[in-house]
Formats: sequence, structure tokens, C-alpha cells
Amino acid sequence: MEMRDLTPFGYEGYFIRKDMILVGKNDRLIYGNQNGQVSLPGPNGKRVWRSILKLYELAFTDPQNASDLESVYLTDLGYPNYIAREDGYIFLEEFDGCLQRLNLHNGSVKLTDLNGVVTWKQAHIIIAQVFIPNPARRKYVSFRSRNRKDLHVSNLLWSAHRSGHGSEDVMLDLYVRNPDLTLEQIADRTDKHVDYVKAVLSRFISNE
Repeated sequence: MEMRDLTPFGYEGYFIRKDMILVGKNDRLIYGNQNGQVSLPGPNGKRVWRSILKLYELAFTDPQNASDLESVYLTDLGYPNYIAREDGYIFLEEFDGCLQRLNLHNGSVKLTDLNGVVTWKQAHIIIAQVFIPNPARRKYVSFRSRNRKDLHVSNLLWSAHRSGHGSEDVMLDLYVRNPDLTLEQIADRTDKHVDYVKAVLSRFISNE
């Protein structure tokens, strides 16, 4: 039966199966109590009760194992206790080191800074801020597929206009994500003349 590793969520040596049964060390099966919770050791050695359903959602909602995904703390944004993942999920790191995935409300997540100030911020903008360079200092973040529920970093790019991205945005995005691409390759991928690509990118490349 398929299992997912819970190490990325703070529980090294533990796995959860598709049937929502946990597997511990020495392949010991761990069943939940009547409240649907299991007792697990936290990073500080103190045992904590965790919802099996939440552990299942953390482990199985991703198309790939979470340990394969890049994660970044939101320290530069003023929220050092939060982590953004390249697949578009944002987590709160609790005091015991465990991760709690934040729920979206109209595309936004609720963040609390170290001073206790609560702010709602759009999740797709947070993902772009921590994963996608923005040398042109674009103000907006656009969705490639127009699917606003797909917050994976591959579906986002910085845009000059609120209404969506244009050809210049696509060219710049190709350049910042793939610095080894030549101007000819970018021109080929965007179906533009190489001189036009060079003119567009020169405004940003020369200022880096």
C-alpha cells in the first residue's frame, strides 16, 4: 500500500498510508484514538497529539512527495515563522517544529508577524515574491493557465498589468528563470524577432 513520509512535516521515521494508518519505527502500525488523533514525538522530545486527517492531507494532497519540493521561509517578508512551498502551499511552523498548512480564503492567507499583527495576503503573490526574481519590479502576478487555483510557481509570472501578462512579461520571465537561454532561444519560444527580444531585455539586463 502506498505510503508517504512524514519527515518533511516534523515527524522523522513516521509514514502515513492511504488507509490513514500510520507506520512508525520497526514497521509498527499506529492507530488513532476515538477523536481521530495520534500521539507523535515532537522535535523537542515532548509528545504531541496530531489529527490523522490533517497529516493525511499534508502528505497526499501533493502530486509528488513533499520532500522533493523547494521550501523557503518568509523571513524577508517579515514572517519568519511561515514557509512557502513551490507548489503553492504556505505553512505555519509551530513551536514544536511541526507544520500547519494555511487555508485559503478568497485566494488569501492569514499571517501574523512577530509583533502579533495579523495581515491577510494573497497567496500567489507570496509564492512569486519568494521564488521568482523580479528585476523589472513588476507590480502584479499573473497566471499562465488563467487557473487562479493553481498556485504552483510554474503557473505564475510577474506582469506589468493587472489584467494579465503580455509578451514582454513572458520574455523577461524566461530570462530570469533560465539565465542560460540565448536571445535566439527566447525569441524562438516567444515567436518574436531576436532584435525585439534584445531590445526588451536590454532595459533590465543592463540594470542588474
